[in-house]
Amino acid sequence: MIKTKKGLIFSLTIALALCFSLAFAICVEATQTTVEKPAQDTTSFVYSGEEQVYTIAESEYYTVSNNKRTNFGVQTVKISLNDKEKYAWSDGTTDDLEYTFNIQKATYSMKDVSFKSQAVIYDGNEHSLEIEGELPEGITVSYNQNVFTEPGIYTIIASFVGGNENYNSIAPKQAQLTIRKASLSFDIDEDEKDDVIISSSEGIKPTINLSVKETDVSDNDEVLELLEKYDKIAYAYDIKLMINEVSVQPENTIEIKIRLSKDIKGKDIRVLHIGSESIDELDAEKNGEYITVEVEHLSSFVVVYDDSPVFLWLWIVLIAVAVLGVGGVILIMMLKVGKGEMVEQEEQEKK
Repeated sequence: MIKTKKGLIFSLTIALALCFSLAFAICVEATQTTVEKPAQDTTSFVYSGEEQVYTIAESEYYTVSNNKRTNFGVQTVKISLNDKEKYAWSDGTTDDLEYTFNIQKATYSMKDVSFKSQAVIYDGNEHSLEIEGELPEGITVSYNQNVFTEPGIYTIIASFVGGNENYNSIAPKQAQLTIRKASLSFDIDEDEKDDVIISSSEGIKPTINLSVKETDVSDNDEVLELLEKYDKIAYAYDIKLMINEVSVQPENTIEIKIRLSKDIKGKDIRVLHIGSESIDELDAEKNGEYITVEVEHLSSFVVVYDDSPVFLWLWIVLIAVAVLGVGGVILIMMLKVGKGEMVEQEEQEKK
């Protein structure tokens, strides 16, 4: 019996202690003030050079720390309850709240800086591209390569370095320098003299090549009808501009020079243009050993010359001289006869 009483007493003591603890906890909880968690600052922060604040609503129940920053980067804003025994968050917790304060890098203004593509005509000199406008303070520019001489299409990249670490790096700018060909030439008989030369005041795309092939137009009735009785064909060329073996037409007016052989340079020369719908005679001009025409469309070109026989012209000259000579003799005789008659008449009057 004694042991049983002692055990009962011990059990009662434990039970009372548990009740007391539970009652105390309930009392403490009942006396805590519930505090709403403050809202996070949803501002998008960007570096400005000035101190910026991650704003949290003010309250007497908590304290905000580490919520001011100037440079770009990330830091943790802490909100701590001022008395964790008296105050608790609305979810019953009392742990410090942590919010992320992020200031992003600023972006340099490049609106007044440009990098423009340009096309020039080959002249044997160096050509380059450079940016235009004033760069932001502390920024410098460098180029992968920006000086070229020969015809071609060159991509030039301008890279920007330096500046403030609180700014985003500036993306490279890209432009193209096109050096157009001044002229194209073709030597048909490979005698180191160009038989056909084309050029343009606007230059010619560097990707274009010249193709010249001799063509036979002797069976072209329309061409033959245009030739006068004594005209002969000197050259007939099929002239094309080619890009990767594909024929293209000129972008603008081009000048074509066709070299003349010595035996026809002094003759009367014409140039015919065989188009898709008609055959036209072009205005041609002799320039040294070349004859020059201007066209906007390429196809076949025929150079013809006057081949009238020399002896025919000699006969014409001789006949003209003979006619003039006979006429002169007759005139002289008539003058003499007229003069004799006048003298005879004067003598008769004197008698």
